Amino acid sequence: MTRFIGKVKNCPLPVLLGAVVGLGVWLMGARAFAADGELQGCVQAVLERVRASGARPAPMQTRFLLSGDSEVFAQRFERAQCTGFLVAGARYVQAIELLIQSPSGKLLAHSAVPATFAYLVHCGQRGEQVFAGVRMLDGQGEIVYVPIEHAEARPAALAALEQCTALGTPRPAPIAVGPEPAGKSIEEQFEVARTELTELGYGADQVVGFGTLPAEQHDARGLVLRSDACYALVAAGSRDVLDLDMRVFGPGMPLAAAGSDVSRKRRACVKLCALPPARYVLDVSAFQGEGAYAVQAYELSEAPAPAGITGRMRIGYAEAVARMRSRGMAAEVVTSGIVDADDAIGIPLPLRSGACYAVAAVAATDPDDAALQLGLRGEQGELVALDARPNEVPLVFHCAAHDELLQAVVRTGQTRNSARFALLLGRPVTSPTAERSSRSVTSPTAERSSRLEPESSVQ
Repeated sequence: MTRFIGKVKNCPLPVLLGAVVGLGVWLMGARAFAADGELQGCVQAVLERVRASGARPAPMQTRFLLSGDSEVFAQRFERAQCTGFLVAGARYVQAIELLIQSPSGKLLAHSAVPATFAYLVHCGQRGEQVFAGVRMLDGQGEIVYVPIEHAEARPAALAALEQCTALGTPRPAPIAVGPEPAGKSIEEQFEVARTELTELGYGADQVVGFGTLPAEQHDARGLVLRSDACYALVAAGSRDVLDLDMRVFGPGMPLAAAGSDVSRKRRACVKLCALPPARYVLDVSAFQGEGAYAVQAYELSEAPAPAGITGRMRIGYAEAVARMRSRGMAAEVVTSGIVDADDAIGIPLPLRSGACYAVAAVAATDPDDAALQLGLRGEQGELVALDARPNEVPLVFHCAAHDELLQAVVRTGQTRNSARFALLLGRPVTSPTAERSSRSVTSPTAERSSRLEPESSVQ
């Protein structure tokens, strides 16, 4: 049995970008391969082009596989012909393996290089039966499987599948750059995490998993969270653990991806708001190194949020409010709206001379699916401030030298989907009344007791 560890993703102050770099990121966009951004839509578009060439794709089948899992599909040849076997992995899939075997186990075809999608062809006789085996080598997630009768050796249409934004991304191989610097202990890493998360309104809860993790292995186990509460799940490894990943699946069955942190660090952090029945699966893997690990859960303290702040938006809202409060500002929701893919929305912001402000755009959906970019433009259209970091709530600060009418510009970032958002404005606290208002916005009205129940390991 393997184990899982994660790393803490902070919410640092906005990164100051150069004017040229910032403007380039702001204007840059990418084309979506499929309108809905889903892997099934990409595969269906490819199959339509394959069908136009005379091939006959069968209905696609989908499965959800954890790392190391496998699935076998049977295929019988009704006539002598060549059949292609296509398998593709979704976003959190790093490598899959495809094999074609006879009933006796003889290997008939094998995908040579681990990738996020594979295509093999076998020419069989009438009545012959073969088995297509799919194995998850790295990562977890949904796979799509389609057999294609009368198939070519490799249809040219498959090249378009590589451009699908919903397709998984192969993990780059580690590069030897000399010995790693000495890492912090588990206790030291949790202390750093506690400091960072406390500033964002989280309270320490309890350890929900621990053990030892061999190199290139993973551990999956169940966890019951308190329904309707939001959490930061933080994993940390010992000094010999160099790169750890953590994925969260659930709630309920069938499993669906709820969040992940596969960045190349010693720690990982996944934030989520628990939904009924609040039963999740944590999967942690050691990409590089081995050693002990532990997972700590932190519960987010929330004040009553304004109407429309629901779901995962609660996390971004509460953290943005906490960051503004640390600068002596009281936060309020100015407006909300929907921004389409490759589009932008401008909201006028009148600012008073001599005061400093904070502006944040909180997405209503998962940051992985609806990343936002936020900029401030001056009265002449010049770029005053910009936050375009991926997978973070964009937050910018600005001090007005004179009475100004700026424009907050919100647009989609990594995603090609439309996104619902709320725009927050932080104003300076100038009076005891305003200060009390700030505290009422940012401090919880009642302290919640946490009830985290780790379950037995899931094999």
